[in-house]
Amino acid sequence: MELSDWLLVSSITVSAFVAIIGWIIVHAFNRRLQRQQLAITLCNSHRFEPVYRKSVRLILDNIKPGNAQNTHNLAHNRGLTGNPANSQDKELIDAVKIVLNYLEFMAIAVLSESVHGDVVWHSMSGTFESMSSRLLPYVEEIRSKDSDPSFFRSFTVLLKQWQAPSYKPPKRLRW
Repeated sequence: MELSDWLLVSSITVSAFVAIIGWIIVHAFNRRLQRQQLAITLCNSHRFEPVYRKSVRLILDNIKPGNAQNTHNLAHNRGLTGNPANSQDKELIDAVKIVLNYLEFMAIAVLSESVHGDVVWHSMSGTFESMSSRLLPYVEEIRSKDSDPSFFRSFTVLLKQWQAPSYKPPKRLRW
C-alpha cells in the first residue's frame, strides 16, 4: 500500500470514528434534554389538574402558616393508621397528602436533576414557600410520631437548600 492510499484510508477511518463519537455525544445530550422536557411537562400538567387545585385551595383556606395546633390535630387524625374524626378532616388530610406528594415528587425531580432546578425555582418557589409554612409542622409531627426521618425528606432538603443564606436564586434562566 502506497503512502497516499494509507493516508486516505486513515483519514476516512478517523473521520468515521469522530463522526460516531459525535453522534453518541449528541444522542446522549438530546436524550437527557428529552427526559427533562418530559419530566417538567408531567410535573406542570399535574399542577393544573382540578384535584390538585382543589387540594391547594383547601389547604390555603383551612391551614394558616405556622398553625402548629391545626397540623398537630391533622397529624394525630391523619387517617393513615386510623380514621379521621370527621369527613372535613378526611378531605383536608387527603388534600395534604396530594399536595405533599406532588411537592416531594418535584423535589426528587430537582435533586436527581431530572428537571432543571432553576426552572422549578422560577415557576414554583412561591408554592414551595407557601405550602412549607403550612405543612412543615405536619411533616415534623409525623416524623416524630412515627420515628421516620425519611418522611418527605426530599421536600425538606430542597427547602433547606433554597432557604439557606448562601443560596443565590437564579437571576434569569440559562439555557
